[in-house]
Amino acid sequence: VPAPPPPVLPDVSHRSLDQDLLQRLVDDPSAALLTNEMLVAASAADPGDEAADHERFGRRTGIATDAWGAIDGASVRIDVLADAEGATRFLADRIEDLAKRVEGSGGDGTLTTFATDPVGDETSGFVLEDASGSTTTVAVRLGRIVAWASMDRPGDARVPAQYLAREVVDHVTAVLVDAPAPAATPALPAYAFATERIVVGDDRVAFGSEGTIDGDDVACTITVDGAVTELRRVGDVVWERRGDDLVRVGGPATAQRALLARCPSWPLDARVSGLNLAVGPEPAVYVLDGVRVLGHRGDADDLGAVLDVDPAGLDVEVFNVWLAEDSPWLVELDLVVGGPASVLEPLTGVAGDPDDRVTVTVRHRVTELGQAPPVLPPQAGSSTS
Repeated sequence: VPAPPPPVLPDVSHRSLDQDLLQRLVDDPSAALLTNEMLVAASAADPGDEAADHERFGRRTGIATDAWGAIDGASVRIDVLADAEGATRFLADRIEDLAKRVEGSGGDGTLTTFATDPVGDETSGFVLEDASGSTTTVAVRLGRIVAWASMDRPGDARVPAQYLAREVVDHVTAVLVDAPAPAATPALPAYAFATERIVVGDDRVAFGSEGTIDGDDVACTITVDGAVTELRRVGDVVWERRGDDLVRVGGPATAQRALLARCPSWPLDARVSGLNLAVGPEPAVYVLDGVRVLGHRGDADDLGAVLDVDPAGLDVEVFNVWLAEDSPWLVELDLVVGGPASVLEPLTGVAGDPDDRVTVTVRHRVTELGQAPPVLPPQAGSSTS
């Protein structure tokens, strides 16, 4: 009897997948978002490569749970990419990266791929064995979504992992089919931005960025503790300012591309960062830079919801958010918060010790909304390398 055809997922390339909907995809209302910043901070192997991968493949967000139903040892991770092509490349690259890390671990582990029944648009299976045990994973691409269904148990778990993957796919499909169609979102306009972020703990670290976004093209000047880097990306080509010239820099995992992943520090669409959760039912109306905005003054509970952390121990001195009145565009953010370094990791981008306490100040401004000039490649005659 031939295997049943894989389910066909409706086109969700333009569907807004907020935190609530992502939690429904993994059937866990307490599941935490896997933001790009959190993944970079947690990547001890190569955070620069992790950041570059997010930019290169267009990773937007994700979520994970280790409490899938009542299945012992089952865990599920969801990654959301900008489009199906990026999802295909992301899936293949992540398995390749896992294999490289195993090979570089001194022979303490193995990664073995295996054939799987077709589920969704693409399916890959692999077994990762190391000193901590054996994990069998079936990865499935559904449009721009990649779902990782894993069984953490000894012995041959290839068949249970494939059953788990089909169960996950059926659930994700059902949720997305039943979810109400999102309201039409206007195309992202060109805009200018400026961000200042200061982290004070045992040391003081200052990070700033300013520039222009025009579609996928970026012009950005980054300042880290006084060191200035000017970068520009048009299409998939990146240039760096060196003296009077803009010099082309190559390779997908360069430090320059990792830095560009932080430009801007906050996405224009507040739903991506969760800042829309901080706007209450009766926001105040202001006009900032000629744009009518809705403003809200948040507290520790609001910030905890945005960062998906426990608000206990957070000392919020300032938390003001302004969103454009007729769209979810973030126009201004002011934040001053103190708390455990480990809890504020989503803001700092650095893994912190629970016993350390830091104060984080963020000031983010969006200007020239819909009127910013296009980002252009260097003039002919600029240096390349």
